[in-house]
Amino acid sequence: MDVFSRRAMPPNQKILEIIQSAWDGERENALHIDKLIRLAKDPSDKEILRFLYMDEHKHTKYFADIYTKLSGQLIQDNGRLAQRPIGWDLCLEFEKMMYKCTENVELYRRVHSGFTDSEIREMLFEIITDETNMAIKMTHLCNKSRKFF
Repeated sequence: MDVFSRRAMPPNQKILEIIQSAWDGERENALHIDKLIRLAKDPSDKEILRFLYMDEHKHTKYFADIYTKLSGQLIQDNGRLAQRPIGWDLCLEFEKMMYKCTENVELYRRVHSGFTDSEIREMLFEIITDETNMAIKMTHLCNKSRKFF
């Protein structure tokens, strides 16, 4: 385990905090997408969102697995799960999610670069590609919803 040794990065406790925060963020995203599923009218939009919802759950599992592998402990719910309100403008909500995904990609790429463990790197790479795909799909949903305004 070579956590962030190639760059001047935080020690192991800091990486556990980052993984905990990522786990919390992915859980929040799943709840937010669940709300979007209920608000979406188009069945194909709902299907896209359901797929993204399942990806967010996969990400929480991966981050929990990474946390356990690094610490030897199960990740704990710290009770800081933020419920983001959803506005009436679905395009704006999709746009916010798109920006959140791109922020996640940047953070997760940095985290990814600090590991030499192939199993952790593979999980992080999959999350990064999923987040990139999610940003593209959120952009598509935003553009599609603009047609109705």
